[in-house]
This record gives sequence, C-alpha cells and structure tokens, in this order.
Amino acid sequence: MNRTFHLQIDNPIVIHRGEVGDNAWGHTQFPFLYRATDGNIIAEWEYTVDDIKYAGTSIRAKSNDGGKTWTEVKEGDAVRGLSMPNGKELVGFVKKGAYPQDYFSKYTPIYTVKLWSVESKIYFADDIKENEDKRVFAIERDSTSGEEQVFECAVKWPLASMGWCNGMVYPRTQTFAIQNKNGIALIGDALYCAVYGHGFNSDAKTREEAILNGDPCYSVYVLRSTDSARTWEYVSGVYVNDSVRSAGDGLFEGFCEPTLCSMPDGSVIMLMRSGNTRPSYIVRSTDKCKTWSEPQIFDDFGVFPQLLSLPCGVTIASYGRPSLRLRATSDPSGEAWEPPVQLTLTGDACANFQSLSCFYTGLLAISEDEALMIYSDFKYPNADGIPVKTILSRRIKVVFEE
Repeated sequence: MNRTFHLQIDNPIVIHRGEVGDNAWGHTQFPFLYRATDGNIIAEWEYTVDDIKYAGTSIRAKSNDGGKTWTEVKEGDAVRGLSMPNGKELVGFVKKGAYPQDYFSKYTPIYTVKLWSVESKIYFADDIKENEDKRVFAIERDSTSGEEQVFECAVKWPLASMGWCNGMVYPRTQTFAIQNKNGIALIGDALYCAVYGHGFNSDAKTREEAILNGDPCYSVYVLRSTDSARTWEYVSGVYVNDSVRSAGDGLFEGFCEPTLCSMPDGSVIMLMRSGNTRPSYIVRSTDKCKTWSEPQIFDDFGVFPQLLSLPCGVTIASYGRPSLRLRATSDPSGEAWEPPVQLTLTGDACANFQSLSCFYTGLLAISEDEALMIYSDFKYPNADGIPVKTILSRRIKVVFEE
C-alpha cells in the first residue's frame, strides 16, 4: 500500500568552499557520501581533470553529528564496505586509469566510436592475446583488524569488449572500479555489479549477433558474485532500442552510470543516464537481475542518478543536469513515483549548466526516515560574498501525511 508523504528539505550546509577564481571543470566536484567504519559520515569529492586517466585527487571531510557540521580531514577514516559471505567487507575494485599502450595496433577493431573528445576502438576481449589489461582486482577488509587485501577476480563474461581510447588502453579493472560509488549492491546473499561501456550484446549466441545494430553506444552489463567477489559472472544486459535513441536532444551516449537498488517488495530497480542532457531511464527486475523490464523514461535528464531505499518504505532518487532534482516513491515496487522536486542553485538557471554545478549527487541514510544529500553549487557565496565552487549537504526528511 502506497502511503501519502512529502519531503521536508532543510537548508544547505557548507562542507567545503573552493578558491576564488578556481572554476576549472573537474575541480571541487563529483561529490559522494559514505559511512565510516566508526559510524560517522564521510564526504568525498574530486579535484581532478575529468578524463579517462583518472589521475585526480580526492578530498574528504567528516561529520560526527549526522551532517550538521563538517571538518576536513587529510587522512579519512576507512569507509564501510559491503558485507560478504566470508565475513569480510568488499571495499571496491582497484582503480587503474587508461594509459598508453601499443599492442592493440596489431588487431583489427570491430568498430570505432568518438564520444566527447575520446575516440575508442572496440575489440572482442577474447581476441586480445595480451592478458594484463583484462585482469580485474578488488579490495577486501577484515572488519575486526582493519587489514586490507587486494585479490584478483575471475570474470566470466561472454562476448565482452575491450577498448583502446586515444592511443591508451582502458583496463577492465577500471570498468568495474568506475562503479565503486554507484553500481555495486548486496541483493539477497549475492553481490551484484552494474558496469557500462562500449561493447556488444552479451546475450547473443554468436559474435555476429553480438555486434549491436546502429551507431555503437554504451550498454549496461550486470554481473553477480556468490563467492565473496572472487568470481564475477555475467547475468544480464540492458541495451538501447530505437525509442531510446530518438528521445531527447543533445549528444546520445547510450545507457551508462547505472545505479542498483533493492526495493521493499523484493524487486530491483536500476536508473541509468543516456546523455549529458538527455532522459534518464528506469528498468525493473523481479528475478534478481536475470531479466529487465523495457526501459522507461524516468525524467527528462539525469546524470549519475542515485537511489536510496529508506527503512520507512520510501525510496529517493537524486539526479540533475541542467537542473538539480529529487524524486521519491512509497510504492514498494518502485513503479509509481511522485512528481520531481527541483532544488534551487545559486546561479542563473538560464546559464550554461557547467557554470552552475556538476550535478553529480550522493545520498546516505541517516535514520529510518531521513537521508543526507551532497551536491556542488558553483556560485555559492563564500564568507566575503564572492561566488566560489562549493560542496553542500542537505537533510531530507520523509513526512507521512496520516
């Protein structure tokens, strides 16, 4: 039974202010929230160049009062991982940015695609004899001792792809690691990871059928582990269709930046981006990610969409670009959602979105009916009233209308 409610959204709280005049894209943006192993909250954001080398710096702040006040830290506390059957926590996959590599020159790509400033040559991974960049590594932590260990994962993924981008190889471990913040979930007694990339239809029976029709684009692939992240096996894919290709304006990317969420009725929903300012999409599975419903438009836009199902039964989504929005539902299946709620940013709403925010957000439960949201506001005034890039948080409370 759906319950009537509304969201009470508190005023923003400053976590971090950037320097006056430091407006470069990638600086003081891409924020996220974690729960520390001591139970406190960690906010993290990037100071980086937004490219496939992933060579930037992460900056952290900590709150010990539920997000009311923040203190920047040089050495952040360890972040809680996902509990695994072996009694340890999955911290995430090992990052390894793209780097120059020339062995691809002796292979013939299946197709070439240019997205933004990156030209990618896409190959069947099984055709590449060199193995090093096909390896995937993960990190686990002993929750008692705090000791961390890196281990190699076996990946069983038919008709998988590999990419050579602007003369650099894109390692498979980075395909998994780029979703550390967004696409890994514990569903029942298994771990699931939703990744994305330029590739092929891994449900196909032959290589010829696997090569997607139309312009190559991103697809989402879901893998499952039942042995504490040692083995990851392909479960399903979500691929674009003609209606997805034709929806909205702007550069079409395909399905990417997926986030998984277990719903109160036992189903799983997933939100996905399809372009910089194009619609976001939702799909639903009732068989633990083996099959998915047809993709439906969730909203007119939505980069890096986030999902959080609170214990009170309400699920919240945050997303944005070219504006910032929240959306919520008390439907246990996640099929019926309330209208979006738009959050005001400091800058001119008619301005280029890159001057307003990165529109990447994070959500974290802080009680049964409260969530904390993090986002960036590029025009927020500092103590002298000068607009600077700022990382902000807001408390969101579910208020039921009995």
